[in-house]
Amino acid sequence: MRELEDGLAGFLEDRLAMAGVAWYHTYRSRRSPEGFPDYVIRTRPPIFAELKADGGTLSRSQAEWLEGLAAGGQVALLVVGHDGVEQLLRLVARMEGAPPRGGAPGRLGAGRLTIAGGASLSSWAVLPAGQSASRAG
Repeated sequence: MRELEDGLAGFLEDRLAMAGVAWYHTYRSRRSPEGFPDYVIRTRPPIFAELKADGGTLSRSQAEWLEGLAAGGQVALLVVGHDGVEQLLRLVARMEGAPPRGGAPGRLGAGRLTIAGGASLSSWAVLPAGQSASRAG
């Protein structure tokens, strides 16, 4: 599973670099708080994103971080699989005011954007069509 997430991470990082969008990812998280999201993407407002491969599991601490950030008014996303990364990139392009490469802003494509909790941007979770991430108990 880790290899799949590494591949998704590389794809996301390459695309963000191509778009000129700054991001941060902790590579060695031993001294970081448990569950802190994988990425902070410098948009306005910033995006906190937890990246999961298809079939990946969200830990309790990861869910708590995402929920806490969203409750504090931040954009906190769970991004699942390649389709989720593509949707995240479209969202970043829209937030930055530029069309994504290979398409115009607007519709998010074949995947779906799930709003968990309220209808605010801070509670969006980007998931591929027909899938949901499970939460570890």
